[in-house]
Amino acid sequence: VKEHSTYMANYYRWYGVPEAPFGTPYYDLVAFLSNISATSVFMRIPTLIAAILTWFILSREILPRFGPVINDRRVAHWTAAFMFLAFWLPYNNGIRPEPIVAFGVIFTWASFERSIATSRMLPAAIGTIAATLTLTAGPTGLLAVGVFLVSLPALFSIFSRRKESVGGWLPLIASFLAVGTSVLALVFSDQTLATVLESTRVRSAVGPSLNWYDEYVRYTTLFEGSVDGSLTRRFAMFTMLFALALIVYAFIRDEKVLGTPKGPTQRLLIIMALSMFFLMFTPTKWTHHFGIYAGIAGVIAALGAVVLSQIAMRSTRARTFAVASVVMLMAISLA
Repeated sequence: VKEHSTYMANYYRWYGVPEAPFGTPYYDLVAFLSNISATSVFMRIPTLIAAILTWFILSREILPRFGPVINDRRVAHWTAAFMFLAFWLPYNNGIRPEPIVAFGVIFTWASFERSIATSRMLPAAIGTIAATLTLTAGPTGLLAVGVFLVSLPALFSIFSRRKESVGGWLPLIASFLAVGTSVLALVFSDQTLATVLESTRVRSAVGPSLNWYDEYVRYTTLFEGSVDGSLTRRFAMFTMLFALALIVYAFIRDEKVLGTPKGPTQRLLIIMALSMFFLMFTPTKWTHHFGIYAGIAGVIAALGAVVLSQIAMRSTRARTFAVASVVMLMAISLA
């Protein structure tokens, strides 16, 4: 109803309050497409494009950052591909903002990794803009801000090396503040601060709105006999958590996954920790929000596959426990 209300209104659930500060510019794109055709396939074109771009960035930019032990192994690439599809098909095959957030997160991460690898500032500036745009797509876009925060220590080390050539800290910090706050022009292009606050107030009053300490509800819902706890959603999430546990085990044991650089793996683990923390502040505790992990889950699965193979090669007992763990994972998913 945007063409009649002149702003992106949520008339379906929250009495026409603005979607701001979220929904820009993705919902505007959906509104534009709906004026051409509202058929299911046509409306999902942005989601399809996001999926292709996410996989392209994941396979061409992120996996190479973890060294040849990951990038040169076909099993790692195939595992990443299947894990990516396991998340994308049940979670992101619609017109909700989660697919766009998943793409924005992986694009932001790739930009900062490129900046760290080359000591250039431009990729980091592009990544900052991508993080802010991802945040405006939906509240789960806070994950992209988490990627920005994780990359800050490495960026400051680049700043310290470049500050003399650009005239000190001020030009560097000011330029990043500029690109980071430029998104406010989009958010408040048709809204005021008062309407945004009113939108937040109505959402909290009407609900569903759970407190941050009720975050466990999102995970217990995976065990329910409903769409939120369906086999496909359960399998994807539990498999990612299983692979994440393997990476954490390897990191505690050897301070890295053997054969991979420490920095990217460390940033991956912190990104996952921050993402789970930021999800706590999403008032609606639905499992479809897990779609934001689609790109990151592919990386986690690739690393987890390598760790599992390293564990299984140690002894017959280790192989037995590895098989038993996978069987248990499948049993929980299929229960």
